[in-house]
Amino acid sequence: QMITTALLECARDQADAPVMIDQYRVLSEFVPKNADLTIDEANVQYKSGNIEEARARGYALITENGDKADAMERLGNLWSEYDNDPLTRTQLSTLASDGPAEARVMAARHYLAKGDATTAAELVGPLRTEDVAGLKLRINYVAKDSSAESWAEKLLKTDTTNCDALVVRYAAQLSRREYTQAVISAQMV
Repeated sequence: QMITTALLECARDQADAPVMIDQYRVLSEFVPKNADLTIDEANVQYKSGNIEEARARGYALITENGDKADAMERLGNLWSEYDNDPLTRTQLSTLASDGPAEARVMAARHYLAKGDATTAAELVGPLRTEDVAGLKLRINYVAKDSSAESWAEKLLKTDTTNCDALVVRYAAQLSRREYTQAVISAQMV
């Protein structure tokens, strides 16, 4: 394992992606389901233009470590940088029906940021509302639900720091050209 790690680091220093990828495969036999290793490999795959392999590693991370907030945050950052549509319809359906909540929320945030409120809603729909209330309101706002703003204000009465509800407030104020209030709301996020 130490030799493989050393080979991986030498390949990294030389920017030799094919050797790095080979070493990831060997290392994954020693430490299966290792989130750091999987994310690192997915990153190299994306940078090397191996989009399908990167996506496969990302989905493997979801199935193996989808309940770990740190791993999901890092995967979300990777997707944000490299991939607008990282999951197939089948993977999305599986994730929405029985995936870990952390993975669903991360993927929903990703798709929402890319403008796909429908997919985001599918991902968080089955989750308990109290756990993702702000995110659901934000999705509804993007989907043009006229009641989302008033519900966000109600949520902010009990949870004054809910970032998603604050984003709804900010976006609504901005759309009404209430720029000063929008700036104040954005600063709270």
